[in-house]
Amino acid sequence: MTLIYLASPYTHADAATRSMRFHAARNYAHYCMQKGETIISPIAYGHQFATNYGARIDWKFWWALSERLILSSTELRILTLDGWQRSFGIAQERKLAENHGIPVTFAEPMR
Repeated sequence: MTLIYLASPYTHADAATRSMRFHAARNYAHYCMQKGETIISPIAYGHQFATNYGARIDWKFWWALSERLILSSTELRILTLDGWQRSFGIAQERKLAENHGIPVTFAEPMR
């Protein structure tokens, strides 16, 4: 089975930026699902817990889950939203994938 892990920037001081990043990740994941791809977006998943239940939004809190998901994936796809190249989380996710021979690809956000 193919499983795509969708990496995208999220953490930001501005709640509106976090919300925009969530919507972009969710929309892209939905698009992929409509094409028949199996994809997981920790941002689409975690944002709900952060905004509705006050869960922490920092990378360190979510890393244990992300690490397991990446290691179970057959591809890590980076959604190239503004800020992706400066994202500490994406750098760590990419490093883990590359160290385990998991292909890393890039995708443009939906317009």
